[in-house]
Amino acid sequence: MKKLKLFTFTTICSFVIAGFYYVYLFKPDRVVVANAEWSIDITDKNQVVDTAENVFVGTVLEQKDLVEDEIGVYTPFLIKVDSNLKGEIETEEVLIAQRIGYDNQQKALVKWTENDQFLEVGNSYVFSVTYDDQENIYRIIAPEYGNVKVKDKKEKKMDSLKIEEYKEVVEN
Repeated sequence: MKKLKLFTFTTICSFVIAGFYYVYLFKPDRVVVANAEWSIDITDKNQVVDTAENVFVGTVLEQKDLVEDEIGVYTPFLIKVDSNLKGEIETEEVLIAQRIGYDNQQKALVKWTENDQFLEVGNSYVFSVTYDDQENIYRIIAPEYGNVKVKDKKEKKMDSLKIEEYKEVVEN
């Protein structure tokens, strides 16, 4: 009788722990690509740069905790501004919101385009952004095309040709 009680107790505890794990810890590899209509052709570098308030080269210093707002989830990143190409940025470091993140309600990674990837600490990008003064954060205006990698953390030099392309677009 004692063994039956112990077996029953162990079984119930196992189900409770498994349920807790699934609900709170398990993060499946599911990806949800949000449907969005853009007012510009986000694949056109000229339109992306023209629409952006600021365009700059920056290096990712740190990934912050996920934020949820009325639109969905986004991931903030602390960025060191290496060089400014368009607009004025008065600080050496800025916060950037990338509209990608894990949504616990949907149990999925939510992003705006299929090929959009998280920014990576140590990598450098050309960012095309707008400033949200209410949240004191810069928002990437186009997934994939508003954050173009110009240096991998393993590389020593930035891709000066890509940066030059953006400088030319800004100047024209």
